[in-house]
Amino acid sequence: MTAPDIYAAIKFWLPMVTAFGLIIKAYHSATTGITSWADKLLNNHLSHIQAATERTATLLEQAQREQKEYQAKDAEVQQGIVTSLEVLKDRL
Repeated sequence: MTAPDIYAAIKFWLPMVTAFGLIIKAYHSATTGITSWADKLLNNHLSHIQAATERTATLLEQAQREQKEYQAKDAEVQQGIVTSLEVLKDRL
């Protein structure tokens, strides 16, 4: 190849390679931007759901503790009633 042939090849291929590189760069830039935007959108949207779920879990744990306390007190009252009935039965 002579110098004019090399110059002609560079003159032909350099714009094509440059355009292809710019297209690839734009594609990667766009996908990165879209991914970042979608991530922010989902995180902002899902943060409310996560906070509500955590509050609900806390309320459920509290309700379960209160229910256990209630059941213990109820069992104590029932035992007192049964004991009182047994005492009344013995007196009759």
